[in-house]
Amino acid sequence: MKPVFEAALTYEAATGVIEVVAKTREDRIDLTRYMARDLLGITLDEEQSLPLREYDLGMLLRPFDFPTDPADGIAGVTVKELRLMDLGDAKERITLESMSGADRTIWQMAEHRIGLDIGGGARVLGGIGDVAEWVVTRARLTIKFHPGPDGGRGKSLSLTVTMPHGCNLKDMTPQERLIGEKYLRLWGILKDDNDEGDVLE
Repeated sequence: MKPVFEAALTYEAATGVIEVVAKTREDRIDLTRYMARDLLGITLDEEQSLPLREYDLGMLLRPFDFPTDPADGIAGVTVKELRLMDLGDAKERITLESMSGADRTIWQMAEHRIGLDIGGGARVLGGIGDVAEWVVTRARLTIKFHPGPDGGRGKSLSLTVTMPHGCNLKDMTPQERLIGEKYLRLWGILKDDNDEGDVLE
């Protein structure tokens, strides 16, 4: 008896994005091609590479204002977690997490608690030896909405982005995905899908 093959596929008509979750890269590529051919009527050549959804968290090395559209009813955006890697030593990472109700931003907390000045030059203050050059490898952002017309608490949307190709958008409702994608693009985190490469998500 063969083991069960598990996979999940979604297609967003509004964006044309096919998302595939499967165990191996080869399975993701094959499933994307099958879905495009059998469900969408689009034949992809074997040599044709598939566009890759790519994320860039570089702007989060410094405090960022997160502009929003007033029509979306967003009260604010908070960076709740940053995972950093020193490019000089990729075997170790630092994760910073700011809990609800914290008085400091994640950048202020990093400098205050561990002397990590990621907001002002991406270096360790008072360190000995080489100056570290940091890259953000994962971030968790919370979008907080104003309360609706019924009152009560405003909803929140938590986005987790992992460099270079991971995001929890695929686990959300269509409305949450629409908002999440809109703002990840606006803030420069989600790059346009015009790069050539691997399969999406």
